[in-house]
Amino acid sequence: EALVNSFISTASLATAQDTIKRFAGARYITNLEHTEDVSILQALPSILEPHSSLPLVAMSRTNRQDRMDSRSFIVAMKRKLRLELWPSPSTPKCICGSMVDKYGDHFFSCQSFNKTTMSNAIRDGTCKAMKRICVTAHYCNSGDAVDTEKKGVVKTAPLSRPFDWFMDVNHVTAATLKQGTALST
Repeated sequence: EALVNSFISTASLATAQDTIKRFAGARYITNLEHTEDVSILQALPSILEPHSSLPLVAMSRTNRQDRMDSRSFIVAMKRKLRLELWPSPSTPKCICGSMVDKYGDHFFSCQSFNKTTMSNAIRDGTCKAMKRICVTAHYCNSGDAVDTEKKGVVKTAPLSRPFDWFMDVNHVTAATLKQGTALST
């Protein structure tokens, strides 16, 4: 008790806050390391990685447009810290019919509610536009030279598809383009 009284009476406010913050952080990490929740154990490296928190806390908030709205910030912070997004009895149901887990991980694996559909629509739309642009700009002989997710581009990983879309440039035609264009140099 003498140690507690000494801490309370002699420590500055900043020192007290820092000490409490470090103690609480150490206690939280210890609790995480001893949990039996597999999803938390799998996410522990990400939780402990300070760089993954930077987008949440380091962005300037002086401009109103740069601020994340409060609800989104709370959800993002809870996901980062692996805190429950909602109390267990009130867990929502996904549009696919499944119950959503307390951390919201279901949304990132659900086939009915994922970003793949939107990503593919953006990929296909930009590819369609680039087919016309590349032919008009004489970078390709035909729109067939622009395609999506081509395999075999990387020789060491022939099955990978590193690009959403690509264009097979006709270098003979591109070499005759006016100096100063992106592909003429």
